[in-house]
Amino acid sequence: MNLNTRAVLLLIALLPVTQAYAVKPYPVTEQREPCRDYVASKQPLFGDVHIHTRYSLDARTQDTRTRPADAYDFARGAEIGVQPWRDGTALRSLKLKRPLDFAMVSDHAELIGEVHICENPAHAEYNSWECLTFRRLPNLAYYMFNSRAALFGSRWGFCGDKGGVCRAAASVVWQEHQQAAEDAYDRSADCQFTSFVGYEWTGVAGSAANMHRNVVFRNAVVPPVPQSFVDGAADELLWDALDAQCVNGLEGCEVLAIPHNSNLSDGNMFKATKNDGSPIDAKYAEQRVRLEPLIEVMQHKGSSECFFSPGISEDELCAFEQLPYPNFMGARSIFGSGGSKVSATTGFIREVLTDGLQQQQKLGLNPFKLGFIASTDTHISAAGGADEDRFLGHG
Repeated sequence: MNLNTRAVLLLIALLPVTQAYAVKPYPVTEQREPCRDYVASKQPLFGDVHIHTRYSLDARTQDTRTRPADAYDFARGAEIGVQPWRDGTALRSLKLKRPLDFAMVSDHAELIGEVHICENPAHAEYNSWECLTFRRLPNLAYYMFNSRAALFGSRWGFCGDKGGVCRAAASVVWQEHQQAAEDAYDRSADCQFTSFVGYEWTGVAGSAANMHRNVVFRNAVVPPVPQSFVDGAADELLWDALDAQCVNGLEGCEVLAIPHNSNLSDGNMFKATKNDGSPIDAKYAEQRVRLEPLIEVMQHKGSSECFFSPGISEDELCAFEQLPYPNFMGARSIFGSGGSKVSATTGFIREVLTDGLQQQQKLGLNPFKLGFIASTDTHISAAGGADEDRFLGHG
């Protein structure tokens, strides 16, 4: 299986959501029919846990109109409509050659409430100047809304005191995500499709360095609203919130977070220091390795595996899908990335694995012990839509 050409998640593991007659080496956390084709040994399952729908602001301002239910239907083999749209009809469509085994919609937690408000004529803030900008000047709204959330960790005025209006709207969308996942989940003995509830935490550091995580819940027991970067503007605050709101604060809730695009983190994703500048310690390592056992090695914004450069790392496979800039600012500047250049130490996983072994010698625990996954990061709801002969892009 070639992840480079397929760019979908390959998970060589048993999904922790099937219940079978055999005794399993892990606890079952939900009620469902036992899978008739249960295999005790590991087996390959294909899916995508990085999918954006109309509720992600960057997808919606690119005129994505499909919803979480549409993304799950597509993952299960149905045709999906893709922009451009005319009179409510998609002028393009897409269908997978082979349905996926599992999927998770991961809309950006930061702005799902704002998007819902600005598209709901019945809402009191529908005609706020911010929402009028969203509907009439979507390209401007993309930068306006995202910069406030990602760079300043705050919300626009129409969200009300402490963002309560937008948080309430986000809970409505979150309920739709949960229902769509439940409706798509095959709980019969066929076990043909598994859906996960989750979202993307869209954090940044420094000059637009990517710190994003996809948050995946094990079952239907989830917090009332997603934890966003606005609620806690640091990865350590995300972990603390997941422990407080899920692991320790909600019975039956289990969760993991998957860092992605470390190639665009400018070296910030796996630093040897905490956010306060102090060296990472055993407590930090325990929390991180427990909540972040995987990393996304490949998606449509390039490979995070390794850095290719003559005299430094000359593995020819490392030259595949390598971006020439180390953060999001570099993608939008004719001057590169403002002086910062991509290198082997700006977020590539091979270096991170070596750093983890060194930290293990110091701490007794490896904070960077990671398994690999790949996903699409599609912004057109096309879960796993990466076949080369029908590729429509991801945004």
